[in-house]
Amino acid sequence: MAIALVPDLAPEARYVGIDVHAPSIAWCRHAFARDARFRFEVVDVRSAYGQGTAPIGEYRLPAGDGETDLVIAKSLFTHLSREEAERYLSEIARVLSPGGRAMVTAFLFASAPVPAFPYGDSDVRWKRRDRPAAAMAFARARFEAMIGAAGLAIERSELGFYPGEARIPTGQDVLLLRRAGGR
Repeated sequence: MAIALVPDLAPEARYVGIDVHAPSIAWCRHAFARDARFRFEVVDVRSAYGQGTAPIGEYRLPAGDGETDLVIAKSLFTHLSREEAERYLSEIARVLSPGGRAMVTAFLFASAPVPAFPYGDSDVRWKRRDRPAAAMAFARARFEAMIGAAGLAIERSELGFYPGEARIPTGQDVLLLRRAGGR
């Protein structure tokens, strides 16, 4: 994401990239070492992909309340349990500025059964029985309710190719979120 933003990011703008994968963060720190607009941090949480020390319920995004204009969570929610997703959505709501937006992607489905995600329940499904976090899908109604409960609202959504609802294959569902009710 950062590479694509280099030519368009204003000189006074700041980009903070986060990931649980330490080697990716190390690469980014090296690649962007000379550009003060960019900062990269390892997320210190215990998860299917993170070897951190903090439980997900205690994690805070590295930004103050209401000070972020744009949050991009590309393919994050496809690897999170319901509880983890709720936590990240509440953190997104916390850091968004009043006019800020969040672009998130997820696999969303209208109803079960979901052949590509054969395991789970009516709200959350996963592809691999032995490793649920490899690919998670949420019931659209459940994910929208989680968005609302976090204090966010959907401004726009584009259907992805799964589960076949989009006219053009575009990948995961994409949702543009904002803080709800002027919060």
